[in-house]
Amino acid sequence: MDEYCNQYVDKEALLYLILANEVLHALHPNVITIADDATLYPGLCDPTSQGRLGSDYFANLSASEMWLALLENTPDHEWCMSKIVSTLVGDRQNTDKMLLYAENHNQSISGGRSFAEILIGNSLGKSSISQESLLRGCSLHKMIRLITSTIGGHAYLNFMGNEFGHPKRVEFPMSSNNFSFSLANRHWDLLEDDVHYQLFSFDKDMMDLDKNGRILSRGLANIHHVNDTTMVISYLRGPNLCVQLSSCQFI
Repeated sequence: MDEYCNQYVDKEALLYLILANEVLHALHPNVITIADDATLYPGLCDPTSQGRLGSDYFANLSASEMWLALLENTPDHEWCMSKIVSTLVGDRQNTDKMLLYAENHNQSISGGRSFAEILIGNSLGKSSISQESLLRGCSLHKMIRLITSTIGGHAYLNFMGNEFGHPKRVEFPMSSNNFSFSLANRHWDLLEDDVHYQLFSFDKDMMDLDKNGRILSRGLANIHHVNDTTMVISYLRGPNLCVQLSSCQFI
């Protein structure tokens, strides 16, 4: 607790967050505020009436960072299932207010690559990627989103375009690109491509699963089986049994 209560804590910033959350919830009772915080600051998502900060959810930043590191640095047949589960489940004491997302735009703003670009290439129409690699990449893209949305907390976030595997990064106009808007957009016409349409349909089915099965509103996931050798993860979320297999088992 000492690291949260010392001379380095910006007390004015804390008061601002408390005031912002209190005003927002008073003026707009249905508003949802999300703290983009990696410190698990005490009271972050507790009511301001108790002297806490008052956010509704906090984003688990480590999940998207883990996925990006795995995709860029580790072949999927070497992924550690137990590490994936521990990262996505997080601290059980704070999971009720935890929001997860698989991928965010910030990871690609500084010249990085989107998950889709890593897995299936930047331009499918011009790509020489084999059908086998394309199937493998799409399978991983789906599996990453499915386990992220179902195993963790009570909220899931998607950044626009990631639901259909937008292959190009987001880059705001800046001096390094001569203030170009060429990458500050989402190409919705990609949905006319079968691969992107399938990724989009899968995301829609995920949302329907939660809408009809109330996945996120149920209790925390009961981790049933995690095996790093066979690369199998299974868990229960309410009455729903979820089983995740490595994509290499399909190829």
